[in-house]
Amino acid sequence: MRLRAPLTERLGLSVPIGAPMAGIAHRALARAVSEGGGLGMTGVGSSDPAELIGSEALVASAGGRLPFGVGRMA
Repeated sequence: MRLRAPLTERLGLSVPIGAPMAGIAHRALARAVSEGGGLGMTGVGSSDPAELIGSEALVASAGGRLPFGVGRMA
């Protein structure tokens, strides 16, 4: 069953799932959630370098094909 709401329609999601967890949820989990119709979120820490955040985002989004988010923990 697909949930229809303004946010899911805008982001092209079939399920409203997304929760970043720095240190636990990285790019592979984020990508799997996005591939399943949710909003995959990768968690990063405030001291993580930009290169790491960029590589997490690239894999999580399947090279820009899937919706995803980045949760930055302070």
